[in-house]
Amino acid sequence: MNAADRVIRWSTALAVVGVAAIAAIAASALVRAHGESGWTGRLVPLTVDGLIYASSMVMLDSAWPAVALVGSYELLMMITDATLDT
Repeated sequence: MNAADRVIRWSTALAVVGVAAIAAIAASALVRAHGESGWTGRLVPLTVDGLIYASSMVMLDSAWPAVALVGSYELLMMITDATLDT
C-alpha cells in the first residue's frame, strides 16, 4: 500500500467518524427533546449506529454471492449471444 492509499483510507475513516459523531449528537438531542435522559438518552444513538453497522456487515456478507451470480449469468448470456450471432 502506497502513501496515497493510506491517505485515502485515513481521510475516509476520519470523515465517517466525523459524520457518525455529528449524527450521534443530533440523535441524542432528539431523544432528550422527547423526554429521555440519563443513560437512555446517551445509549439510543449508539444502538441505532450499532444496528446500522451490523446490518451493513450482514448485507456485505450476503450480497457478494448474489452479485457474483448475476455477474456470472450476464457473462454467460454475453458468450451465448456472441456464439449464436456467428
